[in-house]
Amino acid sequence: MCRLYFATAFLFCFLFTPLFTHLNATEISYDLRSHVSEIDRKIKSNNFDEAEKLIKNVFSQFKNLNPTEKLTMDKHLLALAKGKGLWQEYVKLTKQVCNNHLTDHASKIKFMKELEDFANLGSQYYCWIKELQPEEMIRLMEREYPIALAELIKLEPQNGYWRVALAKWFISRNNVDATIAVLKDLAQLEKLSPMQRAEMMSGRIQVALMKNDMPLAIKYAKELVDSGISLPPPTRHRSNPVREARFFINMVEPDFNALDMPVYTGGNIFPVPQKVDYSNAFIPLTSVSIVLGSDIKDSDIRVRLLKSKLEYFGVKVEEGAPFKITINADNTLKAPEKPQGYALKVTRTDAIINGFDSQGTLWGIVSFIQLIDRTANPKIRMAKVEDYPITLLRGFYHAAWDHSLELSIFSKMNIICSQNGPQIYNHNPANPITPLQWAITKAQSQLYSEFGLRHYYGLFSWTMFYPVPLSSERTFDLQLDICMKIAEDGGHVYYPYDDMRFPV
Repeated sequence: MCRLYFATAFLFCFLFTPLFTHLNATEISYDLRSHVSEIDRKIKSNNFDEAEKLIKNVFSQFKNLNPTEKLTMDKHLLALAKGKGLWQEYVKLTKQVCNNHLTDHASKIKFMKELEDFANLGSQYYCWIKELQPEEMIRLMEREYPIALAELIKLEPQNGYWRVALAKWFISRNNVDATIAVLKDLAQLEKLSPMQRAEMMSGRIQVALMKNDMPLAIKYAKELVDSGISLPPPTRHRSNPVREARFFINMVEPDFNALDMPVYTGGNIFPVPQKVDYSNAFIPLTSVSIVLGSDIKDSDIRVRLLKSKLEYFGVKVEEGAPFKITINADNTLKAPEKPQGYALKVTRTDAIINGFDSQGTLWGIVSFIQLIDRTANPKIRMAKVEDYPITLLRGFYHAAWDHSLELSIFSKMNIICSQNGPQIYNHNPANPITPLQWAITKAQSQLYSEFGLRHYYGLFSWTMFYPVPLSSERTFDLQLDICMKIAEDGGHVYYPYDDMRFPV
């Protein structure tokens, strides 16, 4: 893992050991071989000053090194630079080795991959947030990373991985034109893996969002979902661009019927109301009209939910229908004067729903829907209900689920905690939150907020499996930025600390 480069000097040397042991010893002179062995020992024991003296001594004693011997000493210089934390020198030496001393293609790729691993997004994150390296170090990595990727593209022109990585880099820098150029180049490759194809199509969504073109982003997202690309399920460190695109669509164009809820209620309300008087009589529902009070509009999301469910059940919503639903417009029925309280009455000709407050109105509408039995033709149970919750905050905890809204509404829960946070899938703190992920977070926060529900994003990536120094100003600034963006759109944040120790 790239982050190991910053753990200890011992690990620096340990990771570089294979570079020494795989040399062809027959091409190294007998006299030089003993010096090389001694340099190895000094580096492995973290005695870098002595190793440096020995290396200087080799260059002063051996004036005519053959190519293999030159490469051997270059590799020791690289290991020494890493061990001493001389990163600018390390970058400079790596480029010199690739340009001047390497002739075989495979070795050039290997060395350039080392440079890419040193400078990539994961290394940048761990250097800045966890290892608290100086800013100059991060600027060096930011400068060298796209250069290394460009060189790897030249060395492996048919390997789509490097172009995907470069596109992600430009996306993280909000560089629209450069991203478009890389994606066009990527599309020309003869063979792309399913993941690379999905990443390319996801890149188009990102570009559309960076250009503030939401209709185009939705169009591209639907194309990706309908592409037939089959990918493994997302895991802690593996993304699934198809699933992410579907998540996006379900937030910006919510489907209130994805889970087919409520199913088989038998005309009973869930959870059990505080006070209910059920009749055994069910009234057929073919069409209904809706009358609204002054505090609720036809465009209200609660009304949209009701209409969506009725139409999904096969009930027409039209003016002048014989069965009338009145919401907050009939004072003959009084709601309990308690938070989230509501009253509901269903007769042969109409239904009255009155909420004490906004959430009470929502739960009244939900209870009305739960009274509908749709096992055959839709019909609604006559009943009179007074209800309110004893526990005002009720909810559930999950990783990331694009249909949690429907479950929470029809279980009358008003808090949803998504552990994975704004990264949705592939919750790795080293990966910058993408425009698509921010668009999902914004749409989800606003959607749940419209219903009066609280959606909490867990800062899981930044608190649990990658402990960071909590007292660091960098950690504070990073998390403050994330929290502020979520809060601006009506979302909430929580910090999951459940099974790790954290340095303070």
